[in-house]
Amino acid sequence: MIRASCLLLLAVVSLGLAHEPKGMLAGMLSASPEGRPKRDVSVQGLTEAEKSNLLARHNMHRGDVSPSASNMVVLQWNDEIAKDAQDWANTCIWDHNPSEDRETDQWEWVGQNLAKGYGYTMYHYVDSWNEEKEYYNYNRDTCKTGESCGHYTQVAWAETQFIGCGWNKCGKYDHLVCHYGPGGNYRGERPYEEGTSCSQCPWGYRGGCSDKLCKMS
Repeated sequence: MIRASCLLLLAVVSLGLAHEPKGMLAGMLSASPEGRPKRDVSVQGLTEAEKSNLLARHNMHRGDVSPSASNMVVLQWNDEIAKDAQDWANTCIWDHNPSEDRETDQWEWVGQNLAKGYGYTMYHYVDSWNEEKEYYNYNRDTCKTGESCGHYTQVAWAETQFIGCGWNKCGKYDHLVCHYGPGGNYRGERPYEEGTSCSQCPWGYRGGCSDKLCKMS
């Protein structure tokens, strides 16, 4: 039982196009509220500063994968998929929406990470997705039995170039929805190529290396 004073974090695994997810539905986690201040203002949507910080949080984790990635590109913010993410957050539905609803003119497959909880900052939700790397075995491309890794592998999917997120308060719960274009989590594929950082940057991302991420040319 989780006491009222405990934090609550629920996360739904990111799904892959035409493939089963790498992880299953994540469980319920509790932690001490110390050092985890609530967001000061409960509002629908994201401020420009919050968008920038969510983007930076994702890029920080992408540059910190282990083993190191040779082809990890720096993410950029995309307003189109951010609007779609916000629209879904506004519904307060605790589930993935159909993948076809996330399609854009640019991407047939847009990935999605969800988080729901209270007592956390929105950035801790991104951190919690990244913390799943503890259960992911890169060499075997497998997740520890009974654990979820799909949020992490989407965050660390090297070929994803853009993200857009939405945020909403649904009763006492926070809903964070992040969309990823192009999406990842294809079964049988690792999220990135192992090697020296930026040693295999894809075309269009050969503008140097910054924080272990391939910059745009």
